[in-house]
Amino acid sequence: MVVSATRYTTPPLPPSLRNAWLKPGALALPIDVDRAWEPAAYKSVSKFVTDRWNMMQASASHGGFPEGLPTLYAELHEVVSGQKRGRERDDERIMVMNEGMPIDDMALGRLIVDRAIELGIGTRVPFIESTAEAYEF
Repeated sequence: MVVSATRYTTPPLPPSLRNAWLKPGALALPIDVDRAWEPAAYKSVSKFVTDRWNMMQASASHGGFPEGLPTLYAELHEVVSGQKRGRERDDERIMVMNEGMPIDDMALGRLIVDRAIELGIGTRVPFIESTAEAYEF
């Protein structure tokens, strides 16, 4: 298992992680999306999984994935729910690149709300009309 979490720079630094380093059977979890791995790595894995494909497409439309998006195997909810299979062979190279709502954003958001309540500051604004909208796939 390889987790990459490099600095997000604009313009991006040259990729520092090589496709050749991702051995058969490896699971890659790039938190830095398309920044650390050379494109051949995410374009040649057996299965490419992401939390929300439309987020990857939006990233690509704003300059991410300059050599093109990888081929999508599944969104994460499809694997977790059993609609699509996860690892099927020991030699599969799988990359799971999530870009949606990272847990650190959620934790920081909670801290900000708690501090605002403690200090008696801030303005409550509606975010979404229904929770169902947040879970449309």
